[in-house]
Amino acid sequence: MEDRWTDFEVYYSCSPKLLDFFDHRSGQWPQNTLCMHAAAAGYLVLYEVTGKERYRRLATRAMNRLSLYQQVWDPPFLNFYGFGGYGVMNTDGEWNDARQGQFADTHLDFYRILDDQEHLERAIAACRASFVTLFLPTAAARYPTGWDRHPQGMAAENHAHGGRDHLCGVSGFDWGAGSALATGAYFRLHNVEV
Repeated sequence: MEDRWTDFEVYYSCSPKLLDFFDHRSGQWPQNTLCMHAAAAGYLVLYEVTGKERYRRLATRAMNRLSLYQQVWDPPFLNFYGFGGYGVMNTDGEWNDARQGQFADTHLDFYRILDDQEHLERAIAACRASFVTLFLPTAAARYPTGWDRHPQGMAAENHAHGGRDHLCGVSGFDWGAGSALATGAYFRLHNVEV
């Protein structure tokens, strides 16, 4: 079965390519983590509502694929703390993207609904990673290259866009600082300490 997790971003965003692009070296189609997340979250809700095992299996399959994109290490070649964050796709280099806040919420839902401890650990790591690129003095140790940017309280959309160790721009409050705060609130709602 082909794993084709594509949307417009893999073709028209930072890493443009033809619509029939296939990487013969890796044997992979372009993949985007937002597609995986939407499928995992949607199937999990269907499982929760219907109790049908088929939806649990599909949710787990999509979430397992998404989990491959979580940074389970702190890359020494980047000047920020990357553990727990999420990349964007398999054809571009973006670390600790703001989408990790949404993914943290879904990991937490997998833990709550399926009682899988691994998802709680992944959720906490992704939630913490959501706060790394904040422009605040409290982020100085984990984001030494960017914590002192302005306006204070905002956050970079991601780090090392394109795979090079450099600062990235702010696309808006909701895609960075706002998504991190919403994730923190969701964890608090479910009484999960981060």
